[in-house]
Amino acid sequence: MGETVAKRLSDIPGDQLTLIDCIVSLEDKIKCLEREIAYREKVYGRLVVNGTMRAEEAYRQVAIMQAILEDYKAGNVGAERYWEARWRDEEALTKRLRAELALVSK
Repeated sequence: MGETVAKRLSDIPGDQLTLIDCIVSLEDKIKCLEREIAYREKVYGRLVVNGTMRAEEAYRQVAIMQAILEDYKAGNVGAERYWEARWRDEEALTKRLRAELALVSK
């Protein structure tokens, strides 16, 4: 019997870091996206030349990754932004409800 070939990193035994185990900074995410875009441009170019991928799809996929990168660079993503917005909404709701309660209590 031959050895089983791992097709994904998660198929390989060993310690797997999770988001709970490590902190991934915004700078780490940006660098990773930049590497991924460079990798995709290289691989997609080869796939287009080989005829296994349409050029339009290759350009679209790279454009999507570039848009995600721009969002990260502009600070438009992340849990911090979600919770900041949620907190502002909660504060506004609390103030409005207190004001309405004060009117009803009079």
